Amino acid sequence: MLTHNDLTKIDQLIQKRTQGSEKRVKKAIKEDVLKFKDEVLGEIQDLRDDVAVVTGYRQMLENHDQDLEKLKEAHSNFSHT
Repeated sequence: MLTHNDLTKIDQLIQKRTQGSEKRVKKAIKEDVLKFKDEVLGEIQDLRDDVAVVTGYRQMLENHDQDLEKLKEAHSNFSHT
């Protein structure tokens, strides 16, 4: 028959074994969360880069439109004189 001391030792052994498992599970979850976070942040950075490029193109097009208007105006002024 098991004594109180035996049961205490068994309980301590179980707690010791489960603590190691618990630490491994927590570590695995933490690694998964960090990996997911890195992936999301990477996607966000890619989107920011895309927005910067599109914004740059839009500004270039606006500048081209302004340049075309200036050329049209200069051409119309030149043609009339």
